[in-house]
Amino acid sequence: MRTTLAFLAIGAALLASTACATTVTTSMAPSADRSSLLRSNVAPQPSPTALGLAGSGPKPRGWLCKKCPAKSFIYVAAGNEIGIFSGSGADVHAIGAITDHISNAYGLFVDAKQNLYVANQGGWVSAYHPRHLQPWIVYAGSISPLYVATDRTGRVYVGNRGGTVSEFPAGQTLPDRTLKTPGSEADGINFDAAGNLYVAYRGRSGNGSIEEFPPNSTSGQILGMHLEGPQGLQLDRLGNIIVAESGNGTIDMFRPGGKRPFQVVQASPWVTQVALTRAEHNIFYSNYRDSTVYVSRYPQDQFRLKLDSGLMSMQGMALSNEAR
Repeated sequence: MRTTLAFLAIGAALLASTACATTVTTSMAPSADRSSLLRSNVAPQPSPTALGLAGSGPKPRGWLCKKCPAKSFIYVAAGNEIGIFSGSGADVHAIGAITDHISNAYGLFVDAKQNLYVANQGGWVSAYHPRHLQPWIVYAGSISPLYVATDRTGRVYVGNRGGTVSEFPAGQTLPDRTLKTPGSEADGINFDAAGNLYVAYRGRSGNGSIEEFPPNSTSGQILGMHLEGPQGLQLDRLGNIIVAESGNGTIDMFRPGGKRPFQVVQASPWVTQVALTRAEHNIFYSNYRDSTVYVSRYPQDQFRLKLDSGLMSMQGMALSNEAR
């Protein structure tokens, strides 16, 4: 499902407390080469209490709690809003929202300087300094963004509908290079420690794979794994590839050079984006169907509900300042 709905601000900021799910093993009847790898979690149900943002009436540029002591943040994309949540401890609550230059937000990314990048399906990528509600730069130029990432030099890479990846030089608002995948969409993108770019792509049928591009190269190598509806993609320090398969509702993990996953975690239907904390102690994923975020110790992968956003049609998710 690609349709996103506008976010409605409705009342005072509130998030119902949630309990951890009990981890069990189930028989999900996956394909033969995946069944022995599959682990499942009983996902807790979202809170029936919708989250409202503080203050009365809409705020055209969003809002931010100036006195909130939170030092870690979870960003979630929901229509024309980016919800900002405290990521500290068990008390996860809304501390703000960004609306300026947000239009059908999809994938999110936080760079090493804690800047937030938003892939807007309206046709641009907007970037925000920490605790700022207006973008410091907007990337455009015939792009249809789904996901975004930056490399160590500050170049910005945008995965588009149409299967292309647009590259922007640091600080410039127009692309200077375009990479092409075999897909009709270039979805989750990210980098390994050596600076190689990984692009999860899919065809019109929803099936796809991952293509790896060396630094400064427009020629990639298709890695050969078979994915159903790939979305967000992440790599850990060992080079393991972590990718969300929305078609299967799973999170798949591949070792470098592997074409079959060494672990498949049953997440939940409509899993969209995955993220690791900087220390790689925890892994998070976002869920489109019920607009929730789940967390697990990494690499144990026993997920529990982290936050029930109460937002509508929540897509991407990113972490800042060691959200846990």
